[in-house]
Amino acid sequence: MIVTSDYLAALLTNYQAQFGSTWNERENADVLLQLARRMPSSTLTETVPFVGAGTTGPQDVTHGTVVFQNGRQYTLSIENKTWQDGYEVQREAFADDRYKMYADYPAHYANEFKAHIGRIVGDLFELNGLAYDGIAMFANSRALGLTAQVNDNLLTATGTYTTAANVFTDIRAGQTAAMAFTNDKGVAMGIRLNTIIVPIGLYDQFYQALMYNSYINQPTGQLAPTGDSFQAGEYKVIMNRQLTDAGDWYMTYVNQGTGKFPFVWSDREAPHMEGTTSTDSYEWRVLRKAQYTFYGRYNAGYGNPLYAVKFA
Repeated sequence: MIVTSDYLAALLTNYQAQFGSTWNERENADVLLQLARRMPSSTLTETVPFVGAGTTGPQDVTHGTVVFQNGRQYTLSIENKTWQDGYEVQREAFADDRYKMYADYPAHYANEFKAHIGRIVGDLFELNGLAYDGIAMFANSRALGLTAQVNDNLLTATGTYTTAANVFTDIRAGQTAAMAFTNDKGVAMGIRLNTIIVPIGLYDQFYQALMYNSYINQPTGQLAPTGDSFQAGEYKVIMNRQLTDAGDWYMTYVNQGTGKFPFVWSDREAPHMEGTTSTDSYEWRVLRKAQYTFYGRYNAGYGNPLYAVKFA
């Protein structure tokens, strides 16, 4: 076939529509993105604001006047990174009408970018960088605000999950710790953790414990369904393939409605597709290729450390 600039431009428009449609689909979005609050970004380094508690509670002013209480301001900086990928199609493939073999590539790359952002969030668990209070996300020395009460979100696991009882013991320990966490004005927050994140090796064990309420090793064959998450009552259990320590796992609090998440996703420039549109271009004339690239700018960082606990 004879390829013109108009044809290349129309083909790119079609590819871009495929990419955009797949990118915007909720299907195939990495489940780990559910742990991060999306923050639209407009600069290279995004300053994410966090506001402390506004009050310790209503005051008795029967014989006095109100004492005004302001929330303390905290910030965390996330540097947006630039990510790119791409593929090439030989000019001869167009001439021989074989370029259609690449018709599914735009949708494939859109799913790859969605998975990539999920992996960035998944990496944050073990990287354990600094949260907005200047302390590691998971630590046993966190003290905020007026009372300096320590909120320990780095807990000791039982060390073995051969029985459902051991799983329940640690889940209760995580809930007990989170319920006692205090904000920066010393008021107990009463958080009930609702999301469990486990490595690949513990996924089936937690499924068997939470879904069957039985000894994990009996009966055999109780494997978790395909995919990277399942719902067990009020808990969502998520497999994080980025976790390398087989014994470490996490509990977090996620509330989409109130915007409470343990992590933050800074979205500077959504991934999009670009490509060759002219037969007068260098790549078409000299390299004898049509080149298609995918470009995005984003990163992820730590949200509120009091919405997460780690068992190690």
